[in-house]
Amino acid sequence: MNDIPDFSQFTKEKVLQYNENGFVFGFTTKKHGDGRKDETLENLQKELKVNPTSTIRLEQIHGTNIHIIEKIPEFLAPQKGKKEEKQIKLPDTDGVITKLPGIFLTVLTGDCVPIIFIDPKNKVAGVSHQGWKASLE
Repeated sequence: MNDIPDFSQFTKEKVLQYNENGFVFGFTTKKHGDGRKDETLENLQKELKVNPTSTIRLEQIHGTNIHIIEKIPEFLAPQKGKKEEKQIKLPDTDGVITKLPGIFLTVLTGDCVPIIFIDPKNKVAGVSHQGWKASLE
C-alpha cells in the first residue's frame, strides 16, 4: 500500500473504507447493525458501492481453520428459474483466502482481532478472525 488510510474519517456512523489496487475493504461498528444479518451486509455493500458475485461468511470457532476458495460451488451459480443465492457459509472456519474477483469476504469480531490480507501482485485477498488462543498456535 502506498498510503496509509486516514483513520480520522472513521466514526461510529460511517464505514471506514479504502481502495487499494482494486481491493475494497471496510470496517464497521455495531451502530451499522448486526453483522450476522443479511440486511446489515447488504447495507454495507451498498455503502461501499460494491455488488459482489458472492459473500463469504465464516462460522468462527476461535480456531485455526483456514479455507481457500478457488471456485464458487456449482450450487451457488445462477440457475434458470431459481433465485440466485450469493451467500457461502463456511462452518468451523476462522479465515478465508481467495483469488476470485467480486467476492465479499466477511469477518466478525468482538474482543478478537480482524486481519485483512492483500497481495496486489498476485491478486489474492483474505480475512482472518484472530482470537488469542489461535494467535499463539
